[in-house]
Amino acid sequence: MVYSYAARRDVLMSRGVSVWRLVSRRQSSGMDDYMAKYTAAFLVVFLLLASMAVEAQTQQDTVVLTVNGDPVYAADITFLLQNLAAQVAQATQRGGQEPDRDKMVQAAMAQAVNNRLLVQEALRVGLTSNQQAVATMLEEMTQAMGGKAKLEANLAAGGLSMQDLERTMRETDLVQQLVNTKLAPDLSVTEEEIKAFYDSRPDDFRTPAAVSARHILFRAEADTPEGELAGLRAQAEAARKRAIDGEDFATLAGELSQGPTASRGGDLGFFTKEQMVEPFASAAFALKPGEISPVVRTTFGFHVVKAEERRAEGVRSLAEVRDSISAYLLDGKVAPLLDELIKKLVEGADIVQVPPPGQAPAQQ
Repeated sequence: MVYSYAARRDVLMSRGVSVWRLVSRRQSSGMDDYMAKYTAAFLVVFLLLASMAVEAQTQQDTVVLTVNGDPVYAADITFLLQNLAAQVAQATQRGGQEPDRDKMVQAAMAQAVNNRLLVQEALRVGLTSNQQAVATMLEEMTQAMGGKAKLEANLAAGGLSMQDLERTMRETDLVQQLVNTKLAPDLSVTEEEIKAFYDSRPDDFRTPAAVSARHILFRAEADTPEGELAGLRAQAEAARKRAIDGEDFATLAGELSQGPTASRGGDLGFFTKEQMVEPFASAAFALKPGEISPVVRTTFGFHVVKAEERRAEGVRSLAEVRDSISAYLLDGKVAPLLDELIKKLVEGADIVQVPPPGQAPAQQ
């Protein structure tokens, strides 16, 4: 059975299998001993990242660790920190406790070492990255970010570049191949296991009511003068009248909206009530498909909303989530094997902290 690390958008309650998630979950395997031995290295890396400018070139050129002679760059740690921060944000929204930054840097360091060791092992057994798979991952990420320009801007904000991302994707593919060929080829998930999981977790497959809508936004800030607010509301009312009189809403949004969705006709796609601010959410959910709301004021400004489609609350069928469940259960079977491999690789690894200029390196 082929084990896929590729991120899935239809994952079971955000439990999709990805190289970053699986390896980060395995970071405790052997890494507790590593972090105990390299506490000083962690402190130096933490201070280095804290003081470093976020320019991409600085991040790319700064080596913070070596693993069996291979460099780990500040950009590697930064990339992993961004992924961990996203996971923490999701956990915090579900009521989890947000860790402090030093623990996140520590976790990113551990994960960077894990990743480097797994890539080295993949190369040792003769694997090479699949350029088509790498190109597909990059294309999916580019589309998810809304285009190459937005992706590059997002990376640059964290001191990263497209070259960093491409290198990460190549390494992701190598690790995926390593797991497929060395750990998971004989593993499988049965239909009985999939159905048993589905039947035992009914709440995981509930889908809340959702609305697909478009909007036209006239942006206003908290400190916008009252006189300007009146003018913006008047513009919103005029736009609403044009829409009610029969002009195409998407065309109006493209012409008038000051929000980021203007280029796609104000299309917001499907969203749940909890995903939108009030009173926008209540206004959208009060509409029937085709109806247009009164002007709505939020912290973003003045909106005119048109409902496109409604989707009732329900439960996803087993057929809809079968592949996601299978991937999740396979993750659980691969995990202990990956634990064992990482522990073995860490025990034999030569991990060296590379200090800032003027300080002697520390090696254990």
